[in-house]
Amino acid sequence: MTIRARLRRNLRNEHGAILVMAVPGLVLAVLAMSLSIDVGRQVFEKRDDQSVADLAALDAARSLAAVPAPSNPSAAAQSAAEKSAVRNGFDLAEAGSALTTEVGWVDPSRVFHLAGASDAVRVTVTSNMDYIFIPGKKTLRAVAVATVEGGLISTVTTTTTTTPTTTASTTSTTLATTPVPWAGFTLGSTLASIDTTKAPLLNAVLGGMLRGAASGGGTANLVSWQGLATSNITLEALRGQLELLQAGTQFGTIDQMLAADITLAQLATATANALTASGDTNAALYSGPLGIIAQSTNTATFNLGDLFDVASGVGGSALSTKVNAFQLLTGSATVANGTNLVSVPNIGITVPSVGTTGLTLKVIEGQKIYIGPAATSGVAATVSTGQIDLTLTSNLDIPITVSGLTNARLVGTFPVSLTAAGATGTLASIACPPVSGSGGSIGVGVDLKAVGETSTSALGVSASVLGLPVTLFSVATTATASTDPAPASLSFAYPSEFSPSATGKQVGSAPLGLAGMTTFTSSATALGVVTVPTGLVPAVTSTLSTVLGNLDSSVLAPLLRTLGVSIGAADVAALKDALVSGCANPIVPTVVTTTTTAPPAPTTTTSTPAAATTSSTLQPRPRLVG
Repeated sequence: MTIRARLRRNLRNEHGAILVMAVPGLVLAVLAMSLSIDVGRQVFEKRDDQSVADLAALDAARSLAAVPAPSNPSAAAQSAAEKSAVRNGFDLAEAGSALTTEVGWVDPSRVFHLAGASDAVRVTVTSNMDYIFIPGKKTLRAVAVATVEGGLISTVTTTTTTTPTTTASTTSTTLATTPVPWAGFTLGSTLASIDTTKAPLLNAVLGGMLRGAASGGGTANLVSWQGLATSNITLEALRGQLELLQAGTQFGTIDQMLAADITLAQLATATANALTASGDTNAALYSGPLGIIAQSTNTATFNLGDLFDVASGVGGSALSTKVNAFQLLTGSATVANGTNLVSVPNIGITVPSVGTTGLTLKVIEGQKIYIGPAATSGVAATVSTGQIDLTLTSNLDIPITVSGLTNARLVGTFPVSLTAAGATGTLASIACPPVSGSGGSIGVGVDLKAVGETSTSALGVSASVLGLPVTLFSVATTATASTDPAPASLSFAYPSEFSPSATGKQVGSAPLGLAGMTTFTSSATALGVVTVPTGLVPAVTSTLSTVLGNLDSSVLAPLLRTLGVSIGAADVAALKDALVSGCANPIVPTVVTTTTTAPPAPTTTTSTPAAATTSSTLQPRPRLVG
């Protein structure tokens, strides 16, 4: 066969090869074109919504500058914004479309605040866009902020002409001149370090909370808790990560973030991502426990508002506050667990002079965080930790020394029950530091609730008889303790005594623990013909006192402080970032309106406009600031 014939045959064999390669390429091109069309539509739709929001914000701000000032600024702004949106082609009746307005003020750093003067408005426009090629739809959101430049105009005094047979009414609208600073504190554990030997205890108890009451939990290897205890994140960073996890959700205000339904897994993942994004050097430590928590099968949703109490008017400024990652997650685990009972048959740690120790625990309410003004400004400024119910059950088999007995041992089950009613903390005072730095302070009042501890058990005492251990005596024991401490006050000097640099302070110089229980016996009975030895009861009493002290130091104290609970005491920490932001961006007091009546006097009707927020004489005009 000639070369030409061979080439001709090969070409005939490859007919259609280009078509095979062209088909997938054509499909890919169509998919890319479809995606680009939908993405492009999304950009154009978002641009249109932003234009609507900008114009609506300007019109709403213009309505606030009316003379006389509107009696209901929020309603006036909403009405003006809706009319503006309709004029500009936005269909409010369409499914998924919405327009909301919020009236407040804008600080020099262009941050919008809800409370205080009414010279700015924030408009949020929401709409749905149906994709053409991509399955589903996209929720679009545009936000615009406009303020009244030159000051908000309102009527200060209006006097109306009357006749001598009537009364004259004078209505004055005034603004308080002194802004109210705000700060923050935590009530509960201020744990700065974690004893690594207690990690199995944390694994067992928090494992039970993470999995819910029905699962038994407690088997996770939650290691390196110390890394979390020394890590801090801002609420702003946490908000950003929660928004990413809940695709399509945006928390425009801190109130929306605190009211959102989240799970422990979402919180743990958001906390880990926020710490990593901040460049936290403890990443190698906290990755272990956070990774386990993120896989929690406790699917119950909860609100961060059950852990944080942020006063009205603080607004977005509170987002700069730093919180401890360990407190955030353990406090949230308590909230998510609700009133479920956590039962751990064996806590897995060695307690001197004690065999296996199990516990049952119910935390009604754990640690709390308050951010807001002091009680002197007329708000409650109060948070409370609630009751806990705890029972420790230890299996005893301990050698004791009793005259006349050989190889004597104290054996049996020794339960100890504890009920604590928690504490209430109140932000009593705030003294802002000067611009130079140090010198400020906050005061926190703490009211501790009563605590009670009881233990009732029937233990046996065995000894060797003819070389065999025989239980010879039954000893009924009772141990009790209680306390109701008096209220106390704490003062925190800025900045040396503020968290996260400082670990906080404790109210109650001698917290009640198991070691404080007074042990006594009600009876000692011989189970045979032998006589009860004289030294039997003191030997049992002394041994149980040692057991109570060991349970206190090895189990009770580290567990309850980890969960934000102290027995007969309360831990309080002042939040540094809250004071700094609260003094730099104080809450502007709300408008106070008073009406008085006076005897009539014929006059002419006058109306005097005045600037409510500035002494500027310029006529107000709206402008966009965000």
